Amino acid sequence: MILFVLASIRRASDRIGRARERKPAGKRVLKMDWKTGGYDVIGDVHGHGEKLLALLKTLGYRERAGSWGHPGRTAVFVGDFIDRGPEQLKSVETARAMVRDGKALAVMGNHEFNAIAWHTPDPGQEGEYL
Repeated sequence: MILFVLASIRRASDRIGRARERKPAGKRVLKMDWKTGGYDVIGDVHGHGEKLLALLKTLGYRERAGSWGHPGRTAVFVGDFIDRGPEQLKSVETARAMVRDGKALAVMGNHEFNAIAWHTPDPGQEGEYL
């Protein structure tokens, strides 16, 4: 099971410290401080709900009123919430609550697409599914 996160970028930024705005050659460049703002990209949870919660805790997210959030960052779920793991419902419920409360963004992965297709009757062939 792989939990894909751009945490290495965050760790590198933590080592560098808070970046400041600078203006090289007349251009304005703003560097993101990953401690206080930005995104955490999370994918391939594959039904491992407890590992997802552990990851969120490690990244500084806290549970409040049934939803996980971070004071300065947004989680971006890039699909594959389901398939394989024992806590598929927990994975989906966690991400769904975060999206509902504005603490995350999410896109569907190929595993969700396949689950929908396996459940959707084929209108052209009775008894078959997409």
